[in-house]
Formats: sequence, C-alpha cells, structure tokens
Amino acid sequence: DGFEHRVQSWMGDVDVGVAIAVVDVVAFGEEFILGRKVLDQFEVCFEYGERVTLKHARDTDGAGR
Repeated sequence: DGFEHRVQSWMGDVDVGVAIAVVDVVAFGEEFILGRKVLDQFEVCFEYGERVTLKHARDTDGAGR
C-alpha cells in the first residue's frame, strides 16, 4: 500500500526444531514469518494439514521431525 513503518530489528537465532539458524529478526506484528534464506535450508513437507515434516540440508540420515 506504499505506507512506511519503522520497526525494530536485530540479529538472533531461530530454532526450527531440527536446526538453529542465525537470522535478521524484524519485529512487526504478532506472527512469526520465516524468510526464504531460512526455508531454503530445509525440505518442508505439509501432510494434508495433519503434520509438518522438516529435514535440514545437513541431515545425513534423512530423519525428519
């Protein structure tokens, strides 16, 4: 909509269950959004709204969570 917002940002860690990534954290609203830089490191499988399986690129045994 072209409206500008001033928000706080800082470097932080995000723990996604199978790995921890160092990220830029931007505080805006009440929801968590993971960007492409983080998501590109994972295989994410949404299973019919029942379960989400994550596998990190460093996983060698293929065990997801």
